[in-house]
Amino acid sequence: AWAEDDTIYFVKTFTSGLFAVSAAGGPSRQLTQPGSTPDDRAHLWPTVLPAGKGLIFTVWTGRSFQDARIEALSFDSGKRKVLIEGGTSARYLANGDLAYTRNGTLFLVGFDPKRLEIKGLRHRCSAVL
Repeated sequence: AWAEDDTIYFVKTFTSGLFAVSAAGGPSRQLTQPGSTPDDRAHLWPTVLPAGKGLIFTVWTGRSFQDARIEALSFDSGKRKVLIEGGTSARYLANGDLAYTRNGTLFLVGFDPKRLEIKGLRHRCSAVL
């Protein structure tokens, strides 16, 4: 994921966690480290939130990806927050929704990127992936 401030967020290996590096080059820095609990095995598919507030990403729990969760990482506090249990590949949309998949189905839910909070109800989209 490439942020407006020219920081690139990425995963080095499947279980390495999330890293950041300047687009101009230089050393990378680790942002997350999997393994804090038995169901925290890998951090995948980072997406930058608007205004540089943080990232959203998928946490693989070691079971099926249907049991994965979507978390947010606040750049201000450095803390992680669970947003959705049972979802993967979240993307923030310009209309204020968070799109994610579960079991081959696309879902949308309202999201406040400043407070890193879900707002409103989850909507199942009619398209199946």
